[in-house]
Amino acid sequence: MKTVYIKKGYDFSPNSSVFVWVGTLKRKLNEFDYAEILIEDGQHIHAQQMWCRSKKIDFSELEDKRKYIVKPMLNKNVASIILALFSIDVLGYSFLKLDFFKYFVGLIGLYIFFWITIGSQRYLKIRPIGE
Repeated sequence: MKTVYIKKGYDFSPNSSVFVWVGTLKRKLNEFDYAEILIEDGQHIHAQQMWCRSKKIDFSELEDKRKYIVKPMLNKNVASIILALFSIDVLGYSFLKLDFFKYFVGLIGLYIFFWITIGSQRYLKIRPIGE
Protein backbone atom coordinates (compact mmCIF):
# COMPACT_ATOMS: atom_id res chain seq x y z
CA MET A 1 0.00 0.00 0.00
CA LYS A 2 1.23 3.47 -0.88
CA THR A 3 0.14 6.87 0.38
CA VAL A 4 0.26 9.81 -2.02
CA TYR A 5 -0.85 13.41 -1.55
CA ILE A 6 -2.71 15.09 -4.42
CA LYS A 7 -4.06 18.61 -4.86
CA LYS A 8 -5.49 20.53 -7.79
CA GLY A 9 -3.38 23.20 -9.43
CA TYR A 10 -3.98 26.92 -9.19
CA ASP A 11 -5.23 27.01 -12.79
CA PHE A 12 -8.55 25.70 -11.47
CA SER A 13 -11.16 27.75 -9.65
CA PRO A 14 -11.26 27.05 -5.88
CA ASN A 15 -14.89 25.94 -6.32
CA SER A 16 -14.31 23.69 -9.35
CA SER A 17 -15.09 20.02 -8.94
CA VAL A 18 -11.98 17.97 -9.59
CA PHE A 19 -12.13 14.31 -8.61
CA VAL A 20 -9.49 11.64 -8.17
CA TRP A 21 -10.52 8.06 -8.87
CA VAL A 22 -8.70 5.28 -7.01
CA GLY A 23 -9.92 2.14 -8.70
CA THR A 24 -13.70 2.58 -8.44
CA LEU A 25 -13.59 5.01 -5.47
CA LYS A 26 -14.23 8.67 -6.27
CA ARG A 27 -12.70 11.43 -4.09
CA LYS A 28 -13.22 15.19 -4.50
CA LEU A 29 -10.24 17.53 -4.20
CA ASN A 30 -11.21 20.45 -1.94
CA GLU A 31 -9.91 23.91 -2.75
CA PHE A 32 -6.10 23.71 -2.95
CA ASP A 33 -5.50 21.40 0.01
CA TYR A 34 -3.70 18.09 -0.30
CA ALA A 35 -5.85 14.98 -0.19
CA GLU A 36 -4.28 11.88 1.29
CA ILE A 37 -4.89 8.97 -1.09
CA LEU A 38 -4.24 5.34 -0.15
CA ILE A 39 -3.51 3.09 -3.12
CA GLU A 40 -3.22 -0.66 -2.94
CA ASP A 41 -1.18 -2.87 -5.22
CA GLY A 42 -2.94 -3.45 -8.55
CA GLN A 43 -5.00 -0.22 -8.39
CA HIS A 44 -4.60 2.85 -10.56
CA ILE A 45 -5.57 6.50 -10.17
CA HIS A 46 -6.80 9.14 -12.57
CA ALA A 47 -8.26 12.63 -12.27
CA GLN A 48 -11.56 13.86 -13.70
CA GLN A 49 -13.21 17.23 -14.17
CA MET A 50 -16.55 17.15 -15.94
CA TRP A 51 -15.98 15.10 -19.13
CA CYS A 52 -12.20 15.55 -19.13
CA ARG A 53 -9.79 13.05 -17.59
CA SER A 54 -6.15 12.28 -17.10
CA LYS A 55 -4.40 9.13 -18.16
CA LYS A 56 -4.47 6.28 -15.65
CA ILE A 57 -1.41 5.97 -13.43
CA ASP A 58 -0.63 2.51 -12.11
CA PHE A 59 0.43 1.66 -8.59
CA SER A 60 3.97 0.90 -9.75
CA GLU A 61 4.41 4.40 -11.27
CA LEU A 62 3.60 6.20 -7.99
CA GLU A 63 6.11 6.94 -5.26
CA ASP A 64 5.15 6.47 -1.62
CA LYS A 65 4.69 9.70 0.41
CA ARG A 66 5.13 11.85 -2.74
CA LYS A 67 3.11 15.00 -3.47
CA TYR A 68 1.32 15.29 -6.82
CA ILE A 69 -0.64 18.07 -8.53
CA VAL A 70 -3.48 17.91 -11.08
CA LYS A 71 -3.14 20.45 -13.90
CA PRO A 72 -5.13 21.15 -17.08
CA MET A 73 -3.48 21.25 -20.50
CA LEU A 74 -5.05 24.63 -21.30
CA ASN A 75 -3.56 26.57 -18.42
CA LYS A 76 -3.20 30.32 -17.81
CA ASN A 77 -0.01 30.57 -19.88
CA VAL A 78 -1.67 29.02 -22.93
CA ALA A 79 -4.73 31.24 -22.42
CA SER A 80 -2.48 34.34 -22.35
CA ILE A 81 -0.81 33.30 -25.60
CA ILE A 82 -4.19 32.68 -27.23
CA LEU A 83 -5.47 36.09 -26.06
CA ALA A 84 -2.33 37.84 -27.36
CA LEU A 85 -2.57 36.13 -30.77
CA PHE A 86 -6.26 36.93 -31.02
CA SER A 87 -5.57 40.60 -30.15
CA ILE A 88 -2.84 40.77 -32.80
CA ASP A 89 -5.27 39.23 -35.28
CA VAL A 90 -7.99 41.81 -34.57
CA LEU A 91 -5.56 44.74 -34.69
CA GLY A 92 -3.83 43.43 -37.83
CA TYR A 93 -7.12 43.06 -39.64
CA SER A 94 -8.60 46.35 -38.36
CA PHE A 95 -5.67 48.64 -39.14
CA LEU A 96 -3.61 46.90 -41.79
CA LYS A 97 -6.30 44.79 -43.46
CA LEU A 98 -4.01 41.78 -43.14
CA ASP A 99 -5.91 38.59 -43.68
CA PHE A 100 -2.93 36.40 -42.82
CA PHE A 101 -3.72 36.26 -39.11
CA LYS A 102 -6.98 34.38 -39.61
CA TYR A 103 -4.89 31.23 -39.93
CA PHE A 104 -3.55 31.77 -36.41
CA VAL A 105 -7.09 31.95 -35.08
CA GLY A 106 -7.99 28.80 -37.00
CA LEU A 107 -5.03 26.92 -35.52
CA ILE A 108 -5.87 28.11 -32.02
CA GLY A 109 -9.47 27.04 -32.53
CA LEU A 110 -8.32 23.59 -33.67
CA TYR A 111 -6.01 23.32 -30.64
CA ILE A 112 -8.85 24.11 -28.21
CA PHE A 113 -11.27 21.88 -30.14
CA PHE A 114 -8.79 18.98 -29.90
CA TRP A 115 -8.56 19.22 -26.10
CA ILE A 116 -12.34 19.52 -25.70
CA THR A 117 -13.14 16.51 -27.93
CA ILE A 118 -10.51 13.96 -28.93
CA GLY A 119 -7.95 14.88 -26.27
CA SER A 120 -10.44 15.07 -23.40
CA GLN A 121 -9.21 11.75 -22.00
CA ARG A 122 -5.73 13.29 -21.62
CA TYR A 123 -6.71 16.89 -20.80
CA LEU A 124 -5.72 16.68 -17.16
CA LYS A 125 -2.28 15.61 -16.05
CA ILE A 126 -1.13 14.33 -12.68
CA ARG A 127 2.46 15.35 -12.10
CA PRO A 128 4.80 15.03 -9.14
CA ILE A 129 5.52 18.41 -7.57
CA GLY A 130 8.97 19.59 -8.51
CA GLU A 131 8.92 18.27 -12.08
